[in-house]
Amino acid sequence: MADRGDVLTARRTFGFGRGDSLEHFIVLQSASFPGISDTVVVAPIRKPLPALAAWVGNVPIALGSGATAKPMVIVVPLLAAATTDRFEPEVAGRADPRTMAAIDRVLRALLALR
Repeated sequence: MADRGDVLTARRTFGFGRGDSLEHFIVLQSASFPGISDTVVVAPIRKPLPALAAWVGNVPIALGSGATAKPMVIVVPLLAAATTDRFEPEVAGRADPRTMAAIDRVLRALLALR
């Protein structure tokens, strides 16, 4: 079961758009239901491209550690729900509490939660 805040890598293609597959994504929420596979709500992690810079809802994250860390962005507005058997995820890391708090602020604004 993937937990909230886990950074996952897909072993099977799992897309957020036409012909779009991703290498890393973050678990925003997870749940288990009797009789079906674990379900997760995830957001893609992408390179910080100029076209994404203007999007409200991007949260910066560094994948890796130290000198090998790569700056990336979590594109929260592209969240999606799926069962984990669909993409066979592997845990690649974990987001820190500050990153998760930033994601929560974006989710509240996107979903108009109070």
